[in-house]
Amino acid sequence: GGEVLEWLPRGSLVADGDYDERKDLAFYQSDAPAVRLAAMPGVFSIFNPLDAHRGGIQVEAGPTEVLKLVVKIPVAAFSSSNHP
Repeated sequence: GGEVLEWLPRGSLVADGDYDERKDLAFYQSDAPAVRLAAMPGVFSIFNPLDAHRGGIQVEAGPTEVLKLVVKIPVAAFSSSNHP
């Protein structure tokens, strides 16, 4: 299966409610058009903390079953002080 992901820079959005720390989730609103990405088998996407993204959008071919893995890596893991 596959799904469509939408991406926008988070700075272009307006918060729509409070950040849910337990779910690590926030909702936003925007009038700007989003960049649409096809997430198909064998494809992966990487988003950073300044990215806003939305998944679960049906592909044009119709509904399909999607199996995905989400891994969240702390930003601190990428700081230069963590590398020799």
